[in-house]
Amino acid sequence: MKNLFNAVNIKTRLFVLVVIPLLVTILLSGERLSHALGSQEKIDNLSLVLDYAEVTYPLISASLQESFYSRLYIDAGETVHSDYRSKLNRARERAIASQKIYEQFIADKQAQLRSFTSLYSHIELVKELLSNSEHLREATNNKQHYVPAAENQLNRDIHTMYEQTLLIRKLVLSLSEIAVLATQHEALGKQANAYYNLVAASAESSFHNNMIYTAINNQLDVYIFGEIYSGATKMHSYQELFLSFASSRARTAFNKMIENSDYKVADTIGLQARSNIYSQVNKPLTVSSSLDWEDTSSRVFDLYQQAINEVLGELIETRDNTVEEARFLVIQTTVLLITLLVVIACFAYVVSKSITAPLKNVVSALVNLAKTKDMTVKLSDTGRNEISELGSAINKLLDSFKGTLQQVKQEARNVDTSSSDVILKMQESTHLSANQLDATDSISVAINQMSATISQVAEMANNTSSVVNHAHELSINSATDAEASKQMMTKLTEELGNTSDVVNDLKVQSKDIGNVLNVIQDIAEQTNLLALNAAIEAARAGEMGRGFAVVADEVRNLAGRTQTSTAQIHEQIEKLQSGAQAATQKMLNLQTEGNSAVDMVVKGNQAFDVLRDELDQINNMATQIATASDEQTSVANVINERIIAIRDDSETISRKTNQASESASGLRETEQRLNQYINEFTFE
Repeated sequence: MKNLFNAVNIKTRLFVLVVIPLLVTILLSGERLSHALGSQEKIDNLSLVLDYAEVTYPLISASLQESFYSRLYIDAGETVHSDYRSKLNRARERAIASQKIYEQFIADKQAQLRSFTSLYSHIELVKELLSNSEHLREATNNKQHYVPAAENQLNRDIHTMYEQTLLIRKLVLSLSEIAVLATQHEALGKQANAYYNLVAASAESSFHNNMIYTAINNQLDVYIFGEIYSGATKMHSYQELFLSFASSRARTAFNKMIENSDYKVADTIGLQARSNIYSQVNKPLTVSSSLDWEDTSSRVFDLYQQAINEVLGELIETRDNTVEEARFLVIQTTVLLITLLVVIACFAYVVSKSITAPLKNVVSALVNLAKTKDMTVKLSDTGRNEISELGSAINKLLDSFKGTLQQVKQEARNVDTSSSDVILKMQESTHLSANQLDATDSISVAINQMSATISQVAEMANNTSSVVNHAHELSINSATDAEASKQMMTKLTEELGNTSDVVNDLKVQSKDIGNVLNVIQDIAEQTNLLALNAAIEAARAGEMGRGFAVVADEVRNLAGRTQTSTAQIHEQIEKLQSGAQAATQKMLNLQTEGNSAVDMVVKGNQAFDVLRDELDQINNMATQIATASDEQTSVANVINERIIAIRDDSETISRKTNQASESASGLRETEQRLNQYINEFTFE
C-alpha cells in the first residue's frame, strides 16, 4: 500500500481525496433524486387513475338517470307513457355520450391502465357489460323486465333492470381501486376514499329511490321492501365511511346536501317505506298527493351530484398540488445536486492549487540548486503550514550541507598529504616483495622437477601393478571359463549319450512298426483273396449276387489301396531306420571327441594355476616399488607445497603492495576530484 501511494503524485492524491466525497455526495443525491422521481412517477400514476375517475363518474351519473327512467318507463301506464319516454331518451343520450367518452379513454390509456392489475380486471368486466347495453335498451324500449334467451341475440336470459344495476355497481366498484392506489399519499388517500364512498352512497340512494317509486305507483311487496331496506342500509354505511375520510370542505358540502328540504323529504318518505311493513305490505305506499316523487328524486340526485363534484374538485386540486410538489422536488433536487457538484469542484480546485503551487515552487528551487550548485539559495518559509515548514527544513538542510562540504574540503587536503607518504613507502615494499618472489620461484622449479621424476617412477610402478593385476584377473577368469567349459563339455557328452539311447529306441520302435505293417499287408492280401472269391461266388449266383459282387469289388479295391499305402509306409520306415542308424553313429563319434576336449580343458586349467602364482609374485614386487615411490612423492609434494605457499604469500604481498600503491594513487586522484566537485559549489 505504501509503495502504491509513493507511485502516485500529490496532485492525483488530492484529486482522489476530493473525488471520493464527491462520488459519495453524487450517490446520496442520486438516491434522493431517484426517490423524488419515484414519487413523481407514483403521483403521475395516481393522476392517471383520477383521470379515470373523471370519465367514470359521468357515466355512473348518466347510467343512474337512464336506469331510473328505464324503470319508470317500463312500469308506467299508457297515460304517462310518452312523457317518460322523452325523459328516458334524454337520459339515454347523456349515457351514450358518457359511454363513448369512457370507452375512448380506456382505448387511449389501455397500455398504462394494464399496469394496475386489479383496476384493469374491473375495467374488462365493465367493458363486457357495456357491450350488452344495446340489448338492454332494446328490452327497455319494449317495456320488458325479462327477455328469454330465445327472443334475443345474446342467447341467454336478459334481466333488464338487474343488469343495468349490475353495470352501475361494477363502475362504482372500479372506483374503489382509486382509493386503494391513493393510499400512497395520505391526503389523497383520504379524499379518494371519501369520493368513492360518496359516489357509492349516491348510487345506493338512486336505487333506493327507484324502489320507493315502484312502491308508490305499484305496491310495497316483500321484495321491494327488502330492496328499499338494503339500499338505505348501504347508503347510510357509505355515508358514515365518507364522513370518516372527508375533509372539512367535503363535510360542509355533505351537510349542505342533507340540510336541503328536498333531501329531508326524500329521507322521510324512505323512513316511512321502511316502517310498519305489516300494515303496508302488498299495498301502494301512501304519500301526500302534492308530492311529486319523480321530481323529488331528481332533485336529491342533483344534490348528490353537487356534493360529489365538490369532493372531486377538491381531490383534483390536491392531486394537482401534489404533482406540482413532486415536480418541484425533482427540480429542487437536481438544482441542489448540480450546485453542490459545482461548489465541491471549485473548492477542490482552490485547495489543490493552494497545495500544488507552493510545492511546484519548492521543486523548481531544488531543480535550480541541482543545476547551479548555489548553496546560498533560500526557500520561502513564511506562513504557518506544512509547506512553510518544508521550506524551513530545506533551508536548514542546505546550511548543514554547506558546513559539511567545507569540512570535507579541508579533510581532502589532509588526505592528499597522507596519500603522498603512503605511495613512497608502498613502492619500497613492492621492490622487496619482487626479490623474495624471484628466490621462491627458483626453489619451487627445482622441487617441481624432482617431484615430477618421482611421480613418473611411481606412475610406472602403478602401471606395472595394474597390468599384472589385469593379467591375474584374466588368468582367474580363464580358469573359471575353462572349468565352465569342462562342465559344459561333460554335460554335452552325457546329453549325446542320452540322445544316442533315444535314437536306438527310435530304431527299435521303427522295427516294431515295420512288423505291424507286414501283418497289415498280409491281412490286405488275404482280404483281396476273399474279395476275389466273393466275386466269383457272386458271379455264380447270377442276378441275385450282383449286389454282393459290387460290395466284393469295393472290398478288393480297398484291400488294394491298403497294400499300396502299407508299402509306402514300409518304405518310409526303412528310411527312418537308416537315418536313426546314422545318427547313432554320429552321436558316438561326438561323445568320443567331447571326452578328448574335456581332457584338454583340464590340462589348460592346470597351466592357468601356475601362471596365476607367477603373476602374484610380480604384483607384490610392483606394489612395493609403487609404495616407496608414493612416499617419496608425498614428501616432495609437502616440500613443494610449502615452497609454493611461501611463493604465493610473497606474490600476495607483492600484489597487495601494488594494490595499496594503486589505492593510494587512486585516493590522491579521488581527493583531487573531490576538491574539484566541492569547488563547483558556491558557499558565499
